[in-house]
Amino acid sequence: MPSLLFDPTRDPFDAYLNALARAHLENKNVLLELGGDWCSWCHRLEKFIQDSAELSGLRRQHYVTVKVYVSSEYADPSGFLQQIPPFDGVPHFFVYAPNGDLLCSQPTEPLEEGSSYNHTRVRVFLERWTRSRAGSRPLDLNDGSVSALH
Repeated sequence: MPSLLFDPTRDPFDAYLNALARAHLENKNVLLELGGDWCSWCHRLEKFIQDSAELSGLRRQHYVTVKVYVSSEYADPSGFLQQIPPFDGVPHFFVYAPNGDLLCSQPTEPLEEGSSYNHTRVRVFLERWTRSRAGSRPLDLNDGSVSALH
């Protein structure tokens, strides 16, 4: 059986708390990725990042990544999804500081281009929320430029 990208049996609270502890030790932020194995855009995003040495390296070097399963059929028995800010669809990124402060809620649609993702947009997002640069705002890249919201 192939491994799951988003495991519905994984306790998201436990994974998140472990990620915060690891992020604190490694001086990284936590990248919470919401999605599901049923989501084609989630698979496209993961493949897009994995296929780029630059993007996968940025994610690995600067983030502790936690993938959280989301589905309309998923009952969320732990109540984790009710504890995070609302979001409209998946994939969706949340970036947290090691102390648990929310730094960014980022829909991934602005990172898309055609039937895939835009390398520069994804890179800018990942670079923007590293520990040394955190403090900006989410990206609004629908117009093709690299600009912050508001």
